[in-house]
Amino acid sequence: MSILLTAVISSSVVAALISALTTYSLKGLDFKNEYYKKIIEKRFDAYAKVERIITLLQRISIDVNDNSKYHWAFEDWHVLGELKDALNSALFQGMWISTKALDLVLDLDKIFNRLDKEFPFDRHNDSVMAGKHYFDELEILKMELEYRCKIDLLNLHKLKILKPKKN
Repeated sequence: MSILLTAVISSSVVAALISALTTYSLKGLDFKNEYYKKIIEKRFDAYAKVERIITLLQRISIDVNDNSKYHWAFEDWHVLGELKDALNSALFQGMWISTKALDLVLDLDKIFNRLDKEFPFDRHNDSVMAGKHYFDELEILKMELEYRCKIDLLNLHKLKILKPKKN
């Protein structure tokens, strides 16, 4: 009877230890899963900001007087302001997007910095003229950024972006 009792108690202890170790390791996996979910959410939010930039640059207007193209955002002060805000928001969340996408957003920001210096935007015509002047450059960057985002969104779950580069 004592051998049976010893066997039952030792098997209960072993079962409890295995159960505790399994629970502990599963909790660790749960924590990792929640952690990665939060990171992916942050990345989605950052790419939503970049998508807003692309969306605001999608519509193109054509001036009937000289057949030159410009992005529709340059017709409306509010939309142009929204575009600049979206650009700033994307820059503020730059650590969550790929380096290549961030470089393209920075290039767009440089264009808008030049735009602000070259065109005073005192009148509607100034903003349209600026849009015409920078149309080709903005259009190329928009298309590159759109392509880059499509690639990045397919690989969003891969978190290589967060690993620091070794010098």
